[in-house]
Amino acid sequence: PMLAAVEGRGSLSDIGDSSAALRLEAVERVADDLYEGNLQAMQGDWHPVGEANPFTIGIYGMDWTEMLMEEEQDRFMMSVGEACADGTVHQGMVISLYRYGDDPAADACWGMDYIDDGRMSLRDLSGDFGLVDFERVLE
Repeated sequence: PMLAAVEGRGSLSDIGDSSAALRLEAVERVADDLYEGNLQAMQGDWHPVGEANPFTIGIYGMDWTEMLMEEEQDRFMMSVGEACADGTVHQGMVISLYRYGDDPAADACWGMDYIDDGRMSLRDLSGDFGLVDFERVLE
């Protein structure tokens, strides 16, 4: 399934400064991954509850895209775990965002407080937004 947690095994060779040859030998499904279900539930477009301007985030795969008035503002790669990119450990699922084409430092860090089919609550762990509730954008 999309975003299923897997473990790959293989060997590295010809390791250079920014590249390496990888021989993939096996891929197996990881049982009971802590983040798989939440990542699958996050897929789609979301709008902040009570937000007057037409701002949305689109989460597709491990991409997070911020849109304003149907125009792309920023695009990030998501990484999930228990800590922000600065190493600060938090309770629950932590989502670090890295802006594409920018310095590799983290641009944002969010904690997952709640998610279901129509609602998602994220806590800003690296800024001043606090808890932000989102509603799924239905077509």
